[in-house]
Amino acid sequence: MKPFLRNAMAPDPDDPEWVLAFAEQLQAMPEGLCESRLRALADLGALARLQTNYALSIRYFQIAVAEAEQLALPLFIVANRIRLGLSYHYADDFEQAGACFRLALAESREYPAATVYQDFALQHLGKLWVEQNLLVEAQVCFEEALILREAKGLPDLIDSTRQALEALAKYRAREL
Repeated sequence: MKPFLRNAMAPDPDDPEWVLAFAEQLQAMPEGLCESRLRALADLGALARLQTNYALSIRYFQIAVAEAEQLALPLFIVANRIRLGLSYHYADDFEQAGACFRLALAESREYPAATVYQDFALQHLGKLWVEQNLLVEAQVCFEEALILREAKGLPDLIDSTRQALEALAKYRAREL
């Protein structure tokens, strides 16, 4: 199955602005465990994923998750685990992506500080499941994400989930 609602925003790998941004982030990354370092690791992982360098992206997010766990920061653990799952997903490693998203969802339910990311874990797990043809499971994820996003009252997030539900309905209609 082709990718389901993935963002295709990869910049030109030879873009000097991107290289400069990456180098600046790398230079600015603090030593030792701290929140600033976690933010820099997340930025580096995201930049590498945009460049479709999934192996490097995965590595930065693995480090970010491990360091967030050492610091016992649930918000950073869950956020970076979702980002790690995205990198695995884009690298077509569906097994690892699913494991990350399911664990992030469980952690977002377990830790009150991380509930803010529950809808993101659900949304991304739903997209992954569409690509694995687990359409009922995907719909359940999108519907639960929509409820959470409507409670947040953020129009962009609500619209994103509604688009996912509409795309899923269109896909299912073609399958019948």
